[in-house]
Amino acid sequence: MFIRGLNLGAGSAGHFPGEFAITKADYRRWLQFARGIHANAIRVYALHPPDFYQALKEENEAHPKEPLWLFQEVWTELPEQNDFWDPAFTRGFESEIKTSIDAIHGRALVPLRPGHASGRYAADVSPYVAGWLLTGMFSLLTGCSTLPDRARTGPDAAALTKSPVVELGRGMASWYGPGFHGKRTASGERFDMDEFTAAHRSLPFGTRVCVRNTQNGREVI
Repeated sequence: MFIRGLNLGAGSAGHFPGEFAITKADYRRWLQFARGIHANAIRVYALHPPDFYQALKEENEAHPKEPLWLFQEVWTELPEQNDFWDPAFTRGFESEIKTSIDAIHGRALVPLRPGHASGRYAADVSPYVAGWLLTGMFSLLTGCSTLPDRARTGPDAAALTKSPVVELGRGMASWYGPGFHGKRTASGERFDMDEFTAAHRSLPFGTRVCVRNTQNGREVI
């Protein structure tokens, strides 16, 4: 079988991913769209609300000969001190895996937690699971580091103006909202959605960059 998949996130227009504001009708419409462009698999990076699995079950029962396969990822945050063998971390990760497996089989009651999906999972979609992914979120947080400066002022700003200026690129900026608040980043710091945090694929920790809004000229370090 040749897999033609789509990634399905947890955010919808006007909402942050951690709010889980997607309805079952939204999920069903998106699944039908995926089928319409000849995708045959859906990948989700974390446990979604029960409505997603109910919608997937209904969609696949309506097309038993051409089901949409599921690649389910299990969410976990980075461990304290980046120690992946820390017993507290492994116990928590194993608990998340067990919860996800129970939810996929339609036999889980997940309590409310900020930034996480919750509710009663009654739809058994295990026959449609094509694979599990257990480490995807590590790469998402790699490179994040919160800098103490809140504005382009002080000696750091003066030093920056004396240094060579190199434009790294232009594009749309993304923002990690409530769903990531308080989680540990790759630098070991806790992410604070009210502070300035930057992530980059190649710049080392401690690099200072100037981010400028090209529409109004405002900038911060």
